[in-house]
Amino acid sequence: MDRNLSRVGIFRIGHLGDMVVALPALWTIRKYFADAEITLLSKRRQVGTLAQSTDILRDGLFYDRVVAYDIEGARSFTKIWAALRELRKSRLQVMAYLPTDARTPRQMSRDALFFKIAGVKKIVGMDGLRRAHHRPTGIPLPKTPNETDNLLGYLALDGIQVDTP
Repeated sequence: MDRNLSRVGIFRIGHLGDMVVALPALWTIRKYFADAEITLLSKRRQVGTLAQSTDILRDGLFYDRVVAYDIEGARSFTKIWAALRELRKSRLQVMAYLPTDARTPRQMSRDALFFKIAGVKKIVGMDGLRRAHHRPTGIPLPKTPNETDNLLGYLALDGIQVDTP
């Protein structure tokens, strides 16, 4: 994976706690693409809901800017379309795919199509998630791996160098 890309995106939605467990993966992306402008694609905070990461984490440390969108409500299509247009203008070369949970194949296909329409050239983390599918349906897990290790593992499987503690 080329480290010298200039425009990188990160897809991570969820509330503040979801972002906290992703911080090592965000830091890995920031270090790997040290000179890139990094855009976070995340869900917009809605009044009366739990805090979002963007309420606490400010631009500049893990990412340089945020493209936020609403996924609920009658006008969600319009807002998602606006986010899509903004991503196209960003001309992202790669998107780090860090979903908050195991996505279904249908959801991942939908997400991949969205990123393709947005002009993203490559997605990292998605193939890693597919290969490391660790949540079999209907079978209890003896031990659930922690989310931080999962996210770093998805990046590593797609060729991003990850520091080990």
